[in-house]
Amino acid sequence: MRNTVGKLGIARRLANRLYPLTVVIGLLTSLGLPATYFLLQSATLKRTATLRARHLSERFQDILLEGPSLWKYQAYKYTRLLQEVAPDKEVTTIRILDEAGRLISGYAYETAEAATWWNLYAPVGFAPITFNNRMVGSIQVGVTRGPLMSVTLSLLLFSTILGVSLAVLVYRFPVEVVTRLEGQIREHLDTIQRANIELEAKVEDRTRELRNANVQL
Repeated sequence: MRNTVGKLGIARRLANRLYPLTVVIGLLTSLGLPATYFLLQSATLKRTATLRARHLSERFQDILLEGPSLWKYQAYKYTRLLQEVAPDKEVTTIRILDEAGRLISGYAYETAEAATWWNLYAPVGFAPITFNNRMVGSIQVGVTRGPLMSVTLSLLLFSTILGVSLAVLVYRFPVEVVTRLEGQIREHLDTIQRANIELEAKVEDRTRELRNANVQL
């Protein structure tokens, strides 16, 4: 009986089983929400950049139709177009490429925010520029990820606190319950063990009395 009491260890085995589970729960809760939000919003920004690129492509095709040359005499019109785009705080870069994919000198626009760390891999939209039913170039438009990163970091902080709290709750609550139950079981086993010892002592005393009585007889 004493060996049975010493070998219980249910709470310890439960804690060993729950530890990897709580780590997984904490990681999924901490990273799942901000990662999902980041991926969904990145896809939305990609569509936004593509729409901006298509809009500018249409505007640029109108500019090309007004002049006899494709690029040589259109820079001032492009500058005027950039002045219209500048109030759009989402757009950080605009690049015009020729039909071979080379950047055309003088046809680039970039804000100071484009060089920040959160815009190193910012979403970029592409759209072709056609003239006389053939592609004469393409336009690239990059949009900022500043608001996306700030919200994602806030979600990461919130979900990390939530994930750690949930992991601690999932780990400690069942372990504490089982620990209390194990303590109660140990107390009952100790009580039974003491009762058995007392019973054995009474049996020995009674046996001794009967033996002495038999000797006297």
